[in-house]
Amino acid sequence: MPPKKKITLIDTQKYELCLYANSNKENRAHYVNWVKQKWGVEVDKTTITQILQTREKRLSTKIIQPNQKRHKPVTYPELEIAPKEFVLNYQHQAILSDAILIEKAKLITEGL
Repeated sequence: MPPKKKITLIDTQKYELCLYANSNKENRAHYVNWVKQKWGVEVDKTTITQILQTREKRLSTKIIQPNQKRHKPVTYPELEIAPKEFVLNYQHQAILSDAILIEKAKLITEGL
């Protein structure tokens, strides 16, 4: 028997599941079937448990990126902010090619 493929729901799906679970107190197997009917994906009961354990946080937090699946912190925020600021400052003054952006990223990396 082949191993099960890991399924990760997007944030809007997790939010909808939490809303549904708040209004329908059911068991995990019911939620697994509901997800399968609603989105056509088969998730494990443990996935349901993990999502519902953070139900209050999910329902109280605004969804910024609805299609995002995982939330990983940025290891080096400077490497994310500096190139963005460079592009925003120079996008109307010059044509920014891939080569220019790569070279600027190298300079920023060396500066850190």
